[in-house]
Amino acid sequence: MSEAISVPVVFVSEPIVLPTMVVPIELDDAARTAVDAAQASESGKLLIAPRLDDYMGGVFEQVCRQAVRAGGLEIPLAPVRVGEWWDAGSREQVDVVALDGDGGLFAAECKWGPATMQDLITLERRAGFLAAELGGIRRTHLALFSARGMFDDGIIVARDAGRVLCYTATDLM
Repeated sequence: MSEAISVPVVFVSEPIVLPTMVVPIELDDAARTAVDAAQASESGKLLIAPRLDDYMGGVFEQVCRQAVRAGGLEIPLAPVRVGEWWDAGSREQVDVVALDGDGGLFAAECKWGPATMQDLITLERRAGFLAAELGGIRRTHLALFSARGMFDDGIIVARDAGRVLCYTATDLM
């Protein structure tokens, strides 16, 4: 069995980087340190890897929609339609939208990292746009999903006041 070697890693955010591609990138301090370490090592090898966090947000949104669609998540309405919403100009998005067919709207923002008060303010604005576009909405329930279960203090206060529901990745299981 061959001996394991330690190889410095440079994480890149480019959406597609294939072997043998030459992609100009700006190196941050961590990347520069990894390159320097590779040059100083015996092997001279450097591993280029994607920043998985850059891609997990979209995956987490899909998981949240599926949990709402499958009924495996306790929400304050019985959804008959579940999806996402983009405004006509594709500038505003609501990650999870559920309608109950009786004037109820469930609108949620999904965050791979922490959910902040700014996220709630943005969700309130976007849910207002969505409700106006749909018409006939009589009840709106707002929610924030945080994959890492991190909510800032403002969100906790808003949750305790009944302004927003909060879910974590554990709630989706």
